[in-house]
Amino acid sequence: MNQRALDAAESKEEFAELLDRLHVFIGRPSYRTLSARSANGTSIARTTISEWLRGKRFPSMEGLRALLAVCEVRPPFDEPWLKAWRQVASIEKRETQRRRRTEVAELKAEVGAAVAAHRKTLVEVYEFATALVDADSAVGVRLHQLVHDICDRRFGAEDQSTLAAAEGLARALVRDDRTSAAVELLRSCLEARSRIFGPTDPTTLVTQSLLADACCVVGDLAEAHRLHADVLFNRRRILGEDHPDTGASRERLAAVVDMQRVGRIG
Repeated sequence: MNQRALDAAESKEEFAELLDRLHVFIGRPSYRTLSARSANGTSIARTTISEWLRGKRFPSMEGLRALLAVCEVRPPFDEPWLKAWRQVASIEKRETQRRRRTEVAELKAEVGAAVAAHRKTLVEVYEFATALVDADSAVGVRLHQLVHDICDRRFGAEDQSTLAAAEGLARALVRDDRTSAAVELLRSCLEARSRIFGPTDPTTLVTQSLLADACCVVGDLAEAHRLHADVLFNRRRILGEDHPDTGASRERLAAVVDMQRVGRIG
């Protein structure tokens, strides 16, 4: 394979074309044959090989190593391929981040223009932010913060929409490893919900369970135990022993108890 072509690869499509050329160079064996060869190492499904060579998916580093091995490209001759993979992966990551920043900027503009807005617009942005958190937690946090701030200004700090936005922001903060900030935010939400809707309202119990989970993450197992036990008590009394929410609380409390037991043993 031409070293210059590998050095010049800058996109997943170009990298897939190079893999396809390698496939031709070794005689174009069937994907089934290549898959069978991989059985001795990291197994690769023939559909996966097809998607890699057609540019439908970008292989992982481990997957590329396995594919190169079945194509008889072994160390040290695989290094140019691995270098090209790192280059393409880095460029694609930067491009993905750029696209996300652009999407967020466009959404901010739309929200700003529509804020006289109806809650529907904010719900759509909230849902987008929630979906984005898994891929880019920092951007997801900023977008959740935007929704929360707009709700706070528009509807007031203790409106249902504002409290829901605050809880969404707290979830995003946990995913972004900022759980201490999430704990403080959830404590405020729980205090507001308890005062406005009552301590046993279903939405209050959801918030209390979120707070308990966050306390568990920061290592405050005693507080997590207390909160989960209280939620379980109220859900048993209101919803019954067999309700799914009661079952979820029972499992969460059991998990905390197990963590406490391990801590004592350790």
